[in-house]
Amino acid sequence: MERLKGKVAIVFGGGPNIGGTIAHFLARESASVVVADVNGDAAGETVEFLKTRELEATALQGDAVEEADVERMVAGALEAYGKIDIIVNMAGQIHWSPITEMDIEDWKTCLTTYPTAAMLTTKHAARAMVAGEVRGSIIHIISTAAHFGEASGAAYTAAKPPFSTSPDRRRWTSPMTVSGSTPSRPAAWNTCCGPRPATKYRTRILCGPTGYRSIRAMTT
Repeated sequence: MERLKGKVAIVFGGGPNIGGTIAHFLARESASVVVADVNGDAAGETVEFLKTRELEATALQGDAVEEADVERMVAGALEAYGKIDIIVNMAGQIHWSPITEMDIEDWKTCLTTYPTAAMLTTKHAARAMVAGEVRGSIIHIISTAAHFGEASGAAYTAAKPPFSTSPDRRRWTSPMTVSGSTPSRPAAWNTCCGPRPATKYRTRILCGPTGYRSIRAMTT
């Protein structure tokens, strides 16, 4: 499994669960993976898990909604590995509540964090890819909620649709790809990462058209 040998990936929101599993998928295809998360302990836990499998990974703490943090994390990846080929972003602050019980501050936080993280991670990763003349892949994890809605997730479903609009590639000098991938509802949990509690290193990304295979195809 060396389809990504020589590639460097950053996973924003890479703590255990979906982000950690995606980091594992990338690393086991021989990519060097930078696991970035607002929770430094969560990022470290993912990296520890990968290293026990003799996979290459580095943990960085930072908030993908803060530009200085994103710039620092991208610079950290460049310092560690010299380039960036891939980013996968799923950072944001989720909030579940029906409209009739919605707190306005929770609404604002959820509605702004996901698109802001998408913009900032794209901005700084794209700059690094252009500067390094890298044919890169920028992937944002969307959600089925962006397509179908959720009765108790008005803020979350409103925050996700902007991900379906890619930045204008015509002004970029590097032939990179900006994509979105929507996790699918599976027949069973993916247990690729071994015997772990159900809430860690298991994901509802189906190995099908909108799951891991599509992410793998976007990065190669």
